[in-house]
Amino acid sequence: MKHDTSRPHRRLNVREMENLKCFTAEEVAQHASMDDAWAIVDGFVYDITPCMQNGRHTLPIVSRDLGRDISF
Repeated sequence: MKHDTSRPHRRLNVREMENLKCFTAEEVAQHASMDDAWAIVDGFVYDITPCMQNGRHTLPIVSRDLGRDISF
């Protein structure tokens, strides 16, 4: 299935859902540094380390938000 980049979210198919790993908020909180940055957005966990390391911070996130739910 081709990813539709015109929409910010898309529905996952059954195979994709079976391969998802569940993380607790405590597990995500352990990844709260610029060298190992995770965040929760709309119930999904993302490794945002590359965005934090490029020096220009492509995401509007400050260090206190790392390892937390940053959903709007």
